[in-house]
Amino acid sequence: MGKLQERGSSRIVAAFKVSSGDGTVVVVVVVVVVVVVVVVVAVEVVVVVVVIVAVVVVVVVVAVIVIVVIERL
Repeated sequence: MGKLQERGSSRIVAAFKVSSGDGTVVVVVVVVVVVVVVVVVAVEVVVVVVVIVAVVVVVVVVAVIVIVVIERL
């Protein structure tokens, strides 16, 4: 098992060295960071929109209830 683990780790290290030499690791890191930022911003926007929609729905429902109650009186 030890030899297999050593071979696997050395392959990973070699691959990392090659890719870092090409600058692809930097590109991958930048892409990952950009994707994470975009996802976070999108989630925040979605949350804000959901909150706004929820508030509007609550206001409309309350208004309808008030109107119905006033009409019945």
